[in-house]
Amino acid sequence: MDTLKYGPYLFLRHIWIQLLILALMFKDIKRLTRRKFTAEEKIHIVLEGFRRDTPIRDLCHREGIHPGTYYAWLKDFTEAGKDRLTRDTVRDAFA
Repeated sequence: MDTLKYGPYLFLRHIWIQLLILALMFKDIKRLTRRKFTAEEKIHIVLEGFRRDTPIRDLCHREGIHPGTYYAWLKDFTEAGKDRLTRDTVRDAFA
């Protein structure tokens, strides 16, 4: 009687453990195959997004990045430009 009571539980537990192992393996494979972009590649992708020839969604799909990654790069790009312009303005004021 006890085997009937706990049999399905053990079966589901076994399935859950197997799914967890597969998920962890998939995560490791994804991490190991993640592409690293150089600064030049990031700038090229951000500038291509500025041109608006293709939607950002399509650009990201083509480059194999998540749209959130694109917008993080865009934010970094614009903040770096603002910092550079601020430094130039300060330098011109003291020149």
